[in-house]
Amino acid sequence: MAKKHKLISTDMTPTKTQHIGTNMTPPKTQLGVFLRNKRMGNWLLQKQMAQFVGKSQPFYSALEVWGIKHLTPELFDDLVKALKCDPAELRAVNPPQPQIKPRTKLAKLIFSRRKRKGLNRAEFAQRAKISLDYARELETRKKGISYEMVGPLSEALELVPSVLLQFTGRISKKSSNALGQLVRDCRKGFYWSLGKLANHSGIKRQTLSKIEQGGNKLNNEDTLKKLAEALRLDAAKLRSLRPKRKIKQKIADQNTFSGFLTLQRVEWGLTQLELANLVKINPSVVMRIEKGTYKETPSKHRDVMDMLFKFFKCQRPANLMPLCS
Repeated sequence: MAKKHKLISTDMTPTKTQHIGTNMTPPKTQLGVFLRNKRMGNWLLQKQMAQFVGKSQPFYSALEVWGIKHLTPELFDDLVKALKCDPAELRAVNPPQPQIKPRTKLAKLIFSRRKRKGLNRAEFAQRAKISLDYARELETRKKGISYEMVGPLSEALELVPSVLLQFTGRISKKSSNALGQLVRDCRKGFYWSLGKLANHSGIKRQTLSKIEQGGNKLNNEDTLKKLAEALRLDAAKLRSLRPKRKIKQKIADQNTFSGFLTLQRVEWGLTQLELANLVKINPSVVMRIEKGTYKETPSKHRDVMDMLFKFFKCQRPANLMPLCS
């Protein structure tokens, strides 16, 4: 004699007769009732169903009890095959999720381009080598993409990469000079993030960010050469775009040594620190001389002056002699 099983009433009012077997929690949704009836009708265990749909047994058990608002297309197809039911029957107890319209500029671009190329979402995901879930996010709520995704997406949608580059990375401050803009454009041309450029160049990410924004004028020659090599740029091109430095040039009375030194330094295009490094004296000495607050012994004073006159390759003006003694 065939073994009998009791079907669950589609009436959602819980009754004692709804319990089947041991420790079976009654379904709370129409979807749960449908799944359990079909499973029992096919003499399948929850463990077997879980294997059929590629889920864990706890997941499938919860699905029978609590249901789910909208089944994913993949899970829907797997359930139809496992339960050998009419898709229309399953759709009647679990309507498909309404299509979410693209809202962001990126989502609208990808959606319209995919439709124009005649691709469904699964085909697009396969071409771009991304998951179906990620493809769905790109067309619904994604506002940006990583630099690594520019290549695969542009190939899948047959787009020029520059069209997608505008959606990469975080919104950055505009470059305040041509040097920073050139570095940023070249980096994006390689589809690199700041972190990736840092790895290729050996320059700190924070330093690169300042260079692109214009806060770092790339005066360090070693840094300039590393950056030029990483971005395959001519180092001379980067040097030519360096912003002109603001050199302190508040000149005192030119008849004093303070005024004379400041005038010479400005004409040579040097900062106080650069002059001190070249002459090999303490930067505070240059600063105090130009301020007129340098106080040392006469011999020490003469030694410093001799070093500075020698560096500038000039003679002591006669009107400065009394001040230098």
